[in-house]
Amino acid sequence: MRFGKRFLILALVALSVAASAVTPFVETFDTPEFAEHPWESFIDHRDDADRTSLINGYRMSAARVSVPAYTHRGTGGLGLLDPVPDEAWFRYYLRLDSWNATSSGKLPGFAGLYGSSGRGCIPSTETNPGWSARTLFEATGTEGAGPGDVRLGTYLYHLDQTGGCGDFILWDPGVVEQDRWYCVEGHVRMNAPGKRDGRVDAWIDGQKVLSWPSVGFRRAGENVGVRHFWMNVYFGGTVVNPTDLIASVDNLVVSTSGRPGCLDPFADDNTNSHEADINDLYARSILFGCATNASCPLQEITRAQMAALLERALKLPAGPDAFTDDNGHWAEASINALAASGITKGCDTNSFCPNQTVTRAQMAAFLHRAFDLAAGPDAFADDDGHWAEASINALAASGITKGCSATSFCPDLTIRRDQTATFLRRGLGFPDPLAPKTLRVPDESQRVGVLTEPSFDDSQEPLPVLE
Repeated sequence: MRFGKRFLILALVALSVAASAVTPFVETFDTPEFAEHPWESFIDHRDDADRTSLINGYRMSAARVSVPAYTHRGTGGLGLLDPVPDEAWFRYYLRLDSWNATSSGKLPGFAGLYGSSGRGCIPSTETNPGWSARTLFEATGTEGAGPGDVRLGTYLYHLDQTGGCGDFILWDPGVVEQDRWYCVEGHVRMNAPGKRDGRVDAWIDGQKVLSWPSVGFRRAGENVGVRHFWMNVYFGGTVVNPTDLIASVDNLVVSTSGRPGCLDPFADDNTNSHEADINDLYARSILFGCATNASCPLQEITRAQMAALLERALKLPAGPDAFTDDNGHWAEASINALAASGITKGCDTNSFCPNQTVTRAQMAAFLHRAFDLAAGPDAFADDDGHWAEASINALAASGITKGCSATSFCPDLTIRRDQTATFLRRGLGFPDPLAPKTLRVPDESQRVGVLTEPSFDDSQEPLPVLE
């Protein structure tokens, strides 16, 4: 895996140099030191450096990998686990952006590569053993995924695979949205040599999505283990994709002592009833903390903060200077975007009052305009004749609000950051993070098939010397 010119040079000269141990290891991509990790890369893939960059990640920096249109490879670095374990776990954060894949492909996962098998449609043999269990992505909007969503799975090379190419095992439930960070975890345990008692497991955001027992990775007498973590982003198949594919990876952990688990972005909301909504908006890069590892859930939200949330959530275009009292304010660009879109009219003709707190009535008016909500019937008794009554009724009819009680909305109370997260998530139509997750196509939940790999697959090229 290559990042930047410095590491590009290191990777090219290191192809014949022994890799050092990386078990266990953590890669956060946050400092230049990440280039010192002993990643090896396939021969003659200098494109990796140009196709990998650093961006703002789930926490601090992340690796952004691009598979350019009409190509296959994004990156394919290998981390050598030394000593080689019989069991290992990984965790990384994954975000798919502008991901319109017309076919299947591979994402990072474990492998045991000892020769040419375990990839490139070359199955394991007694003289050429090997296996791999990379994460799999399906074509966008297929295999039970809605339009724009992507079904994930495991692409498995093992002793009992159905053909020369690896089998794919769809995760259940394994559908992810785009432009959102997901915590992806995987586990591989080698079988006792000659038996079929190995296994592969996977989790998304802490929920088990794959439990696949009775796997055979090695025959009796084969010294095969979890040798590699394969940092693979590859559009595999017999066709090329007509558009760029962009995947970002952050906070990678490889462990030999148990599941790494997912990160908790904030420590101060763990008993808060809105925690799931806060974390969901954080994963979508809409809501950020008020300090390191803090979301300040009970803090009242200001009009400037509300503007920033809506501008991020709706990806609003920039607007001209609209008010005189926000010049130089950190949220001025967001405020101008809201004004240009018609979501705000200010607190008076020339002012926005950015540092004033937001009332529940004002929140209703913001969201009514932002989401262009239809009118609704009278929902609450305490807002009759209130200037925001129509907006409040629209929010109730849309399911965005349930009121502060069965018959009241409390329009003039100020609203907190945690409550805002729930209002906003509902308004955006994002799934309830706490709702039970079920497959849209249950009978396809663990279908096993074959992902056809082209003859020019990266994994058919010679491996660097990793001994």
